[in-house]
Amino acid sequence: MSASVIGRMDWDLSLDKDGERTYMIKWLVESTSVNDDPSIIYNASGLPSVGSGWGYGNGVDLWAWCRPDWKITPLLRGEPNTLWTVEQNFASKMTSKRCQNTTIENPLNEPDRIGGSFTKFQRTTLRDKDGNPIMSSSYEPIKGIQTDDNRPNVTIEKNVSFLGIGTWSPMIDTVNSTPMWGLPARTVKLSNVSWRRLLYGVCTYYYVVSYEFEVDYTTFDHPYWDRGNRTLKEGGDPTNPKDFKPIEEETTGELMYDVLLDGNGQVWEGESGGPPGIITPEIYDESNFLLLGIPATLA
Repeated sequence: MSASVIGRMDWDLSLDKDGERTYMIKWLVESTSVNDDPSIIYNASGLPSVGSGWGYGNGVDLWAWCRPDWKITPLLRGEPNTLWTVEQNFASKMTSKRCQNTTIENPLNEPDRIGGSFTKFQRTTLRDKDGNPIMSSSYEPIKGIQTDDNRPNVTIEKNVSFLGIGTWSPMIDTVNSTPMWGLPARTVKLSNVSWRRLLYGVCTYYYVVSYEFEVDYTTFDHPYWDRGNRTLKEGGDPTNPKDFKPIEEETTGELMYDVLLDGNGQVWEGESGGPPGIITPEIYDESNFLLLGIPATLA
């Protein structure tokens, strides 16, 4: 129900007697289902759009623009297949109107609408501006310090012929499994999806799907002080939960609760033993948002 570019397979350049240039580039595209037809591949994420200039290696030729005569072919014929090749031509010779002079009639050919904003929120912090643990005058970590922060939001709206709710619904409140938009994995979260059905002409329906993303440059995996009520027994195995015992006060033997640990299951010994432990659990599942046809870059 969606497709994305894996990479370039081949390319070449030919020149005519007038020096007009025609580039050919062939892409390898992967779809998510053996039932995806060429119309799905045509809208694959990462494919150059009609009218865009040549610039897919180290060189740039903005006068050679992507023509609409594409060739989309299954990589394997006669058997179930999810791999396709897409061949595109970029030519400098003016044989037809450029995109600036052409009106888009079919809404499915309209480019994605991309926008954004910022959301302000409170973040719990463990370190100061220099990266040092925030401690009290008795050298104990302070809990619950809140700081002002903001999070970029990105909205991408697409016109599609198939709603695909079964594909994107499980991705809501998951984070990116691969780098995208120049950001590493686990820094982009799909927070919401809205959609509506519209009529094109008098008998054809299509859908407008709006994907709402949040960005956290420090990742959505937030740190917490390592605290607990148990500590590792002497000679115990830190990977075996049975080798931990309740923490007792050394002189009275009273049980102690919510004690700082060193990150290795031992009671934190204070500044002499270095900073206390920090744990950073991965809460959100991962998804490959590029399979939704989301552009790999926002430029």
